[in-house]
Amino acid sequence: MYVESRQSVVRLTRPLFLPAGYFAIVTLGVEAFYLTWGASASVFTLATAGLVSTALAIFLGFRVSEAYDRWWEARKLWGALVNVSRAFSRKVCTMIVAERLDGIDSEEEAAVARRDILYRHIAYVNALRINLRHGPSMTAAPNEWEEIRPFLSNGEFRRYEENANVATQLLAEQGQVLRGLFGVSAQQELAYLELQRALDSLCDVQGACERINNTVFPYGITTATKGLVWGFASVLPFAVLDANITLDALEVFFCVSMSLSFVLIEKLGEDLKRPFENLPNDTPMSALCRTIEIDVREMHGETETPPPLVPIDGVLM
Repeated sequence: MYVESRQSVVRLTRPLFLPAGYFAIVTLGVEAFYLTWGASASVFTLATAGLVSTALAIFLGFRVSEAYDRWWEARKLWGALVNVSRAFSRKVCTMIVAERLDGIDSEEEAAVARRDILYRHIAYVNALRINLRHGPSMTAAPNEWEEIRPFLSNGEFRRYEENANVATQLLAEQGQVLRGLFGVSAQQELAYLELQRALDSLCDVQGACERINNTVFPYGITTATKGLVWGFASVLPFAVLDANITLDALEVFFCVSMSLSFVLIEKLGEDLKRPFENLPNDTPMSALCRTIEIDVREMHGETETPPPLVPIDGVLM
């Protein structure tokens, strides 16, 4: 995700170099056609171009708006994940203590239980990130899944190797562990249900993220938009250029700039519709996972935590 308003001009315009070259060649080709064949008029007039560009702008606005909704919903879901993680960790640290639980005899045992639960939660948020970027099982991008190994016991990590959705199984394991810690008294049952509600919230966030990730943006809209944009941009010179014996640099510049503006908007909509693919405009899941890890480990009382991730060239991943 871009976190700085001032970006390198070269970096922002690099994706437009090839389209700019293409449109410049098309524009100069149309001008050469006029000069060679002496054409005096075009079916695609400037008035026609104005009508088509207005309709295309409305269509592009709809497409970008729908893509932005997906992107913003993804960012809100990960913001909610941060909040739920903090609340869950706080409850774990205050509820899982020796004097409140029948199954724990000492505070040292309670500290070990808290650490296992909190570390499993750190593994969960990272598993969700890997799930959205590479796939829900360890068969896809196995090296990426090694990132969660330090937060789990070796035996538990190996149990998830055959699961279709690692993040889901981590939540299920978390629920089973919590059930084993709390007794049947009313007070302990209420505490257990409170922690279960936090797990339910995590499940809701995960399901919503997977819905966005697995719902393909309508292919017809994507194809039609790209085709209309490039088709309109390719014939625009016929409407703008004059059929005279001079080469007007201002007309060429206007044609190329107008064409690039539509291509740029179309590309923005293409990028925003995929908020989990580790692109510059995507949700900064890696940074948010690190934020959660730092908060959770500090709640547990740890003083040595990893540093927050920082933007690289103005982009936070």
